[in-house]
Amino acid sequence: LMDDIVDNARGLSLQRSALALKAYTELQASLRERGISLPDAAQHSSVTALDFYIALVQCAIRSGASEAVEAIIADMAQQGVPRSLHCYESAMKQLACQKHFRLALAMHDHVKADGMTPSATTYSCLISFAVEVGDWELAGTFFEQLGKVAVPSIRAYMAMLRVYSKQTDWRSSVQAIRDMHSRGVPVDALALNIVLATAVAANQVEVVDSLVREAEEASPPFCDVVSYNTLVKGYVQRGDASRALQVLDRLIAFGLEPNGITFNSIIDAAVRGSEVAWELVTRMRSCGLHPDKFTCSILVKGLSKDPTPKHIRDTLKLLLDLGWTLDAPLRSNLYSAVRLAAAQSGDPVLAAQTMAQMRRQDMSPMEAAPKRSCEFGRTTAALPRKGSA
Repeated sequence: LMDDIVDNARGLSLQRSALALKAYTELQASLRERGISLPDAAQHSSVTALDFYIALVQCAIRSGASEAVEAIIADMAQQGVPRSLHCYESAMKQLACQKHFRLALAMHDHVKADGMTPSATTYSCLISFAVEVGDWELAGTFFEQLGKVAVPSIRAYMAMLRVYSKQTDWRSSVQAIRDMHSRGVPVDALALNIVLATAVAANQVEVVDSLVREAEEASPPFCDVVSYNTLVKGYVQRGDASRALQVLDRLIAFGLEPNGITFNSIIDAAVRGSEVAWELVTRMRSCGLHPDKFTCSILVKGLSKDPTPKHIRDTLKLLLDLGWTLDAPLRSNLYSAVRLAAAQSGDPVLAAQTMAQMRRQDMSPMEAAPKRSCEFGRTTAALPRKGSA
């Protein structure tokens, strides 16, 4: 019967898996009635007791009966069948493949109860499982244990950096990247940028600036445009357009090319001084980049603070350039704001030009009524704020 169970357990069909699990239940009852242990029964089988249970665990996971794994392992212990570390680690990986992360973590409890020490690879996996279930403290415990037996892998460090990011724990993030340096684990831009984003979220702009400078001076350097965009974001959050502009200069001097996010973020900070914002638009174009809907939304927002005729005309031209790339609700609300700015400027010719352009764009004054300005507000609020490229 044990041979038949293993044969079905190793089969790939769900039907054979179900037969194996059912036969296992029947075998348990039969052995109890006869007062025979499973290891004794295995002496008359072609498979060992350990191989029998390993096949059952794999069968249960593969057939979707993962909750039966705990019962199978408990039966192993009751029957006095030694559990190997390989047995536990194999079950752990298979459970994780089925996204049963809590059950995978439960395997570690058995490993610990049996006095075994997981391998460095298994500790790395356990960190990921703990992250998946949102147990940050447990992830930290596994990371600490991993550090005692081996140098953590880049994967383990990245998992912990994401944990610290969710906790806005900038100190632990910085310590982790320092630890990577000291233990010879290569730090790349991806790891750096997670740390930078965590520090910016904690309003630690000076820390971000210092880390970017260290990355610039490293051999080889490991900062990228996302690193600078994150630093820009930090200064923009503080309303420091001047420092944000300096970061743009640093980025270019370092040999990198700014992107739309770089410029839109700084333009948003500089829009109170409209002339600076429009100079940035010119600079943006000189870098081969084209203003987009976010650029336009920011500049239109700036008209409410400084509705000069020149800036209104420049905005009308920008709206014309973007044309139908703007979706209808946004286009309507942008024109609504420009029409209002033109009216406030006291220039009747400019107001007439605005109305004429609206008609050429098949927009009536009623379509661009201010009552829909909430859509414009949502658009400017949706500007990319993260340092992502």
